[in-house]
Amino acid sequence: MIKTLSLHKMVTFSRNLLEIGVEGGKGKKNVWMNLKGRVGITLNVNWMEPEDPDDSSHHEASDTKLEFDFGWYAHPILIDGTYPDVMREKVPTFRV
Repeated sequence: MIKTLSLHKMVTFSRNLLEIGVEGGKGKKNVWMNLKGRVGITLNVNWMEPEDPDDSSHHEASDTKLEFDFGWYAHPILIDGTYPDVMREKVPTFRV
């Protein structure tokens, strides 16, 4: 039987994973480094294109979808330790 995670558990898991990546990326010592192990992440994202290329709201919608799917993990680890602006605007309680 396959169990699905609740939204709360999924967000908690993702946040913990991101904290490991952000701390490791900044060179901080943490429990994972003490174990002499490696932590990696592979990001897979479905690319979104605007349905109507001439409609700016369609461009915004496709960009927002990409930020939520890809930026949720990539931005905190690769950019500056925070979630993308669009996520913080639309879901203000999301913080790394």
